[in-house]
Amino acid sequence: MATNTPGTDIATRPVGGDIQGFKNYLMARGGRIEEIAAQGIDAKRVALLAVKALMDNPDLRNCTGSSLFKSVLTAAELGVEMNTPLGECAIVRYGQEAKLMLMYRGMISLSLRSGGVEAIYAVNVFDGDEFSVTMGTDPAIVHVPNYGAPRDWQHLVASYAVARVTGCSVPMFEVMTRKEVEATKNRSRAKGSGPWTTDALEMARKCPVRRLWKYLPSSPHMRRAAETDADTPSFGGDAELSIEDIAEEVPQHAQEPRTAAPNGGRGQRILNTAATASVDPDANDPILGEFTDKD
Repeated sequence: MATNTPGTDIATRPVGGDIQGFKNYLMARGGRIEEIAAQGIDAKRVALLAVKALMDNPDLRNCTGSSLFKSVLTAAELGVEMNTPLGECAIVRYGQEAKLMLMYRGMISLSLRSGGVEAIYAVNVFDGDEFSVTMGTDPAIVHVPNYGAPRDWQHLVASYAVARVTGCSVPMFEVMTRKEVEATKNRSRAKGSGPWTTDALEMARKCPVRRLWKYLPSSPHMRRAAETDADTPSFGGDAELSIEDIAEEVPQHAQEPRTAAPNGGRGQRILNTAATASVDPDANDPILGEFTDKD
């Protein structure tokens, strides 16, 4: 566990047990979070979730305040929620540096909000399932799950993702074998920690979704997510902005007009559900209470 060094700025040292100091650090930068946040995202709630992430996962307290803040900014900019039951994204630790990692539900949410994708889902295939794939001019997947057989990582056979592009009658899909999923995991910088160790099946679903993203209509948020995802094999962070740069500059695409999913689509409903999720149990918490609306 990290310890606090008196007289040092929380931006440059591990948070350690100084969660109150980190909360103050976020509150002082609430305006920056609001400025960069996607439409419909509550900056106060984003900060609350970041503080809760540190309270729930002591390992994240080994990260510097500035790297945690950058993860908060990225989540707010993309409009995805961290460390919640929705499973849209998570904060992971590399040494003293925090990074934001998208989960497959976060990628699905961004796809639906792009306006170019009508539907998208990802499924795991296990031993005992009936599963066949036909390619060529009439591609198709047949999958009949066997819910009486074990459905865990040890029995994973394959993962696939299917999407229907707006205005296109033929669905697009990607199928990855277990060997391909494991190869993707082994190339990830986060292979030995975080969701790959705690939620491997969720990460297996993410693999074909990420591959499918190469063919789907893109959006500024989808491109930004692909660039910043801590699970990206080529991720190195060499070109990242410093925290001072972020404080002075808002990425141009964060200021582009944003539109909801067409006809109140699934992507918008996901965000609405996230925005209205109750956090009342924390209202009396001495640290979280200041974030909780009283009216």
